[in-house]
Amino acid sequence: MKKIDQRRIALAIVTFICTIACAQVPGDYISTHFKKGDTLQYTYKLSIKAEDPTTRKPIEIPYDIYENLSFSPASSYYLLYENRKSYESTFTLTVREVTPYTYTMRLLVQQNPYGDNINGNPDLITPKFTTGLLKEKGILITFNENISNYMPTNSNETINDLVDYLYAHREENELIKKFTGVVPKEEFKQEFTQSEDVNSFISLIINLSAPGLSMLPEIYRRKYTPEVVHYKDIPSDKKGSHPLKIEETTSFNSEGWLNEYNRTVTFKQPRSLIVSHESLIRQVKQ
Repeated sequence: MKKIDQRRIALAIVTFICTIACAQVPGDYISTHFKKGDTLQYTYKLSIKAEDPTTRKPIEIPYDIYENLSFSPASSYYLLYENRKSYESTFTLTVREVTPYTYTMRLLVQQNPYGDNINGNPDLITPKFTTGLLKEKGILITFNENISNYMPTNSNETINDLVDYLYAHREENELIKKFTGVVPKEEFKQEFTQSEDVNSFISLIINLSAPGLSMLPEIYRRKYTPEVVHYKDIPSDKKGSHPLKIEETTSFNSEGWLNEYNRTVTFKQPRSLIVSHESLIRQVKQ
């Protein structure tokens, strides 16, 4: 009984400290004022380089580094693994509907993150077809009012569009051609839309075709102060990972649109210094 009381007291103290810490976080959340018809185009870039920690000269990037860069979305670094050193993608969000609590937007992808690697690579069959769909038709997604979260708006419609696109372009890939020749389209649609993992699959499509989109909720969840540059040092954890140094810059316009976000992360290893840089920049038509 005494041990239980001690645990309760410890839990209460931790909860109290966390409550105070959260209450003392400086700054404000960004207020968004999107209107129907607004269009935001962003270019997302991610690059990585390795240096000798003593001489600071470039060295070959260790392959296992992609498994350890856990401070960014996993999909971003999966794509980086496919492209080795860097990649970029461009996507557009067009506001279709505004309510007091949500923004519904159509996502279109103008530039996929795979570049020329997408052609002729059997491992990239799914990204090739989903990127084509996102470029020509797009996907409807709904953000909450402060852009801190989003979800597919109509999963079944998206799956139907994907299957239609897949069957319409089946001649472009031998494996897809064989599959579509055996499974009737409507049967495939029915099985796919009834799956419990439909939303997860659509989210994966989005993350692999427009990886920068997942940065928006992360950015809008934070409070901001007038300072533009933010530094953050993350010490070694109990698992033995090495310290990280994160430098971030963020800017918004008066309507709450993200103008530019940059993050540079320095990751120290015994034999290498890994520096990654990612950016999400709004493209403004001149």
